[in-house]
Amino acid sequence: MNIQKLSAVALKYDDSIDDAPLIAAQGQLLVAKEMKAIARRYGIPICTNEELTENLQQLQCNQNIPQSLYLEVAKIFAPKK
Repeated sequence: MNIQKLSAVALKYDDSIDDAPLIAAQGQLLVAKEMKAIARRYGIPICTNEELTENLQQLQCNQNIPQSLYLEVAKIFAPKK
């Protein structure tokens, strides 16, 4: 099963108030498709890392990501060169 096409996870991080990135929203199937469409519309980066998506799907909304995922998530938030 290709989780990327079936699932979406939105992350939020504001270093002035958040200790770590957190899960802002999650969706499956049509909700995931709409989340990705909104992200594209507003120029929000979309990560296609299936393993990361699977790991993030295990978390609850408003839950901080675990330290074990910091490096992969940091790649999403890092400025593109």
